[in-house]
Amino acid sequence: MKQILILVLVFAMGSLSAQLINEDEFTSKGAISLEEGMTVPNFKFKNLKAQTFNLHDKIDKLTILEFWYTTCKTCVANKKYVTKFSNQYNINVISIAVDEKASTVRKYLADNNIHWENIQDSNSFKGFYQKTKGVASPTFVVVNADKEIIKVFKDGSSIGKIGVFLQNYAE
Repeated sequence: MKQILILVLVFAMGSLSAQLINEDEFTSKGAISLEEGMTVPNFKFKNLKAQTFNLHDKIDKLTILEFWYTTCKTCVANKKYVTKFSNQYNINVISIAVDEKASTVRKYLADNNIHWENIQDSNSFKGFYQKTKGVASPTFVVVNADKEIIKVFKDGSSIGKIGVFLQNYAE
């Protein structure tokens, strides 16, 4: 019943483009943390193409979960490196934007030729940030094929450290 109510509220708010669409571990258990060594929760999302998926279904190899927003200068500056990492190391990238409007995210992605999985929802993820004990943008969570979080980078200026980590991981 709660899941149906959440969906009705999401539709009523007009946020149909992409969002977390059901209650799961983070909404039912209160605050969680995305920490190294833990299994990433199997969130259910609707992406910017209106396709529904479970996070675990998208993680079949090394994956970076990127938390960002379009007006964050560091987030935007890091996109070129995320693109490079995706191509160079053959990894999945799933970007989670907390912008107010899906149209803003769509325009940015189109203008910058970014085609990996993208999620946008300002309402769900404002709560998500609170419930994940302060995950801030940009944050990068590296998850292996076993859905285990192997590294968390919470400082956007650590993009070079991510490159070194991925290079060492690939060897």
